[in-house]
Amino acid sequence: MKAQKIYNEFVAFQAPREVNLDSTTRLATINAMGSPDGHLFEQAQKRIQALMEKDSYQRFLRSEVYQNHLRDAAKSNPGSSSASTSLGGH
Repeated sequence: MKAQKIYNEFVAFQAPREVNLDSTTRLATINAMGSPDGHLFEQAQKRIQALMEKDSYQRFLRSEVYQNHLRDAAKSNPGSSSASTSLGGH
């Protein structure tokens, strides 16, 4: 079953590619594994997205790699505003 593979790879405690989930969300997902449906991972997905928007994505926007990309894009496309907004940059 595909849901079991996703769970084993990402959600299970100490999974090979374990995602950062709070215990409440992890337990809700484990409990839902008993009768999986198309919404099985929705709560986990929402929590991960919220964490990324709050932390990881903001750090990425401030990262040297992204800032260098913006500078390089601006040099290749002078006068274009799409370089600074292509990935949500400010």
